[in-house]
Amino acid sequence: MQIQIAPEVLSRAIRACAIASYNPPKSARADDRPALRGVLLQALRGGQLDVVGTDGRWLARWRMPARMLDNARPSGCVIEPASIKPLCAWLDTHSDDLVQIDVGPVAEARSERGSALAFAARDADQYPPYELVIPDNEHGKGAPVVEFDGALLSEVVEAFRIASGAKRGRAVPLTFQFGARADDPAIVTCPSAPDMIAVVMPLTQPAVGQYSLTTERA
Repeated sequence: MQIQIAPEVLSRAIRACAIASYNPPKSARADDRPALRGVLLQALRGGQLDVVGTDGRWLARWRMPARMLDNARPSGCVIEPASIKPLCAWLDTHSDDLVQIDVGPVAEARSERGSALAFAARDADQYPPYELVIPDNEHGKGAPVVEFDGALLSEVVEAFRIASGAKRGRAVPLTFQFGARADDPAIVTCPSAPDMIAVVMPLTQPAVGQYSLTTERA
């Protein structure tokens, strides 16, 4: 993968999606859920790049335009957790340039002025097929009552705060698009960060006095 992209946007996307990525406890085994560690960079056809993080409970995806510099089929890489902070710090110091991301035997970020940073990355083949997790929430009348883990939602809010560039303590408006069933994931969007979505796995709660898909009233 070889792309050219605006560093400020890429840095913000990586930091926001990293909040959703798997952060194992210190007691975890070295092989505990290795596919979910780190942040995915996935090149797409049509000159787009997806930045993705997930811990299996919720997922954040930021899609942005990027210039593809090679003719190979779209590919990707996963930024290793230890490289996320130094890579974002490097991108922030080169916000006036376009940067090039090269992923081959060595992953490297390079600015137009010649500055370069090598970072640890692995192949994206073992990363979960994240597009299959994002639900199609178009449905008819009514929607179930859905309950969410408050601690999980606080992570989602923090990710969108970073994505929108809002200061701590400032309101960040969020929109929830629910599925047809109570156990369907919900899509969360924010008008201040239109390029990013979050997919949140809910706790189920039986509907009380709410319209149902199978009966006029549950």
